[in-house]
Amino acid sequence: MGDLMVRKTKRNAVILAIVLAVISLIFICQYTANIENKNTITAMNAFATSEFVAKNHSRDSVLCYVTKVGDVYPDGSASGWRFYYISHTNGSLYLGFDVTVCSKENTRIYEYGEGNSTEISIEGWTIDSDEAYSIAMKNEKIKAFMNKYDDAGVDSFYLSMPSENSTHPVWTIAWVDWGFIDDPHWAKIQIDATTGEVLYVEAHIGSEMSTRSLCTICGILLILSPAVIIARQFKRRNRREEEKKRLEKVERRRKKEMEEVRRWYEEHEEEG
Repeated sequence: MGDLMVRKTKRNAVILAIVLAVISLIFICQYTANIENKNTITAMNAFATSEFVAKNHSRDSVLCYVTKVGDVYPDGSASGWRFYYISHTNGSLYLGFDVTVCSKENTRIYEYGEGNSTEISIEGWTIDSDEAYSIAMKNEKIKAFMNKYDDAGVDSFYLSMPSENSTHPVWTIAWVDWGFIDDPHWAKIQIDATTGEVLYVEAHIGSEMSTRSLCTICGILLILSPAVIIARQFKRRNRREEEKKRLEKVERRRKKEMEEVRRWYEEHEEEG
């Protein structure tokens, strides 16, 4: 009987191990599939598609602006990218249109019509969005900001030529943390899209008291509030009891004095 129980126990243990292994394998496969099928793309990968679409739409079109579409992920890719082009049509008139690439198989084109343009074409772009994002996250000010406001999201992520005197395009990335009780906080960095040099960085760290600290203080106050209320009620009850005892003492003294007066009158009446 004992040997039979031992064999059953071992068999159940083996079955349980196999079931756990199968569940783990399914989870790993599903997780890997989610990563592989993640609908994100870097700017340069999307650019290859946008250029093909733009040249077919207008042969002499030139790229002037790139901006993220949707969410930005920690690897510097995004849900999509929008590429703004201009194409010379007649005299000083230009045709403006953008190409949005959400994946290699999913593109949209939108025309803005003809008009005068002061846009500057992007030239010398070699730093992709993932590399620019990696450079930004290694910056000490940006790291300090993200460590303090880890819920901050990318508010803008775009590529442009800052001015006519610029020789290289510039990546601009900005983060915003909207705060809870305190004011919103933000950080911004600009990176040369040809050399990778950090051109400008600023981070609004705010006061030493972070949103998390404020939430902690609020939590403590919420916990302490009932205790304070109970303590105040207990103090009021003690005061009422003390006042009641004082009044009872005064009443007993008054009755005693009245009793003494009554006896004095009775004694004098008997003598009279």
